[in-house]
Amino acid sequence: MPAAAPFPSPTSGSAHNALFPALYLYPLNDTWAPKHIALTNQHTKIGRQTSSKTAPGERNGFFDSKVLSRQHAEVWEEGGKVRSICHECLRYETQRDALNH
Repeated sequence: MPAAAPFPSPTSGSAHNALFPALYLYPLNDTWAPKHIALTNQHTKIGRQTSSKTAPGERNGFFDSKVLSRQHAEVWEEGGKVRSICHECLRYETQRDALNH
């Protein structure tokens, strides 16, 4: 049975949750702690820890992982919508396109 969520549910009816979107991340195993990342118009980086400034925490997008890239993705809020860009996906697409030309 999965452990109880450590953060309030995004559908709990709180006005705060309705006004400020957040990204809730829950692990499928015990390799990292659940995360709750408040989203603003500032891009939040998702990626591997590279220094003490990028130490993993429950409120940031950094992970202690050797298989995740340093700059894996970014996520932010824009006009009431959650936006994201996957840098790893772009690298793959660019490499694939280069091979096909």
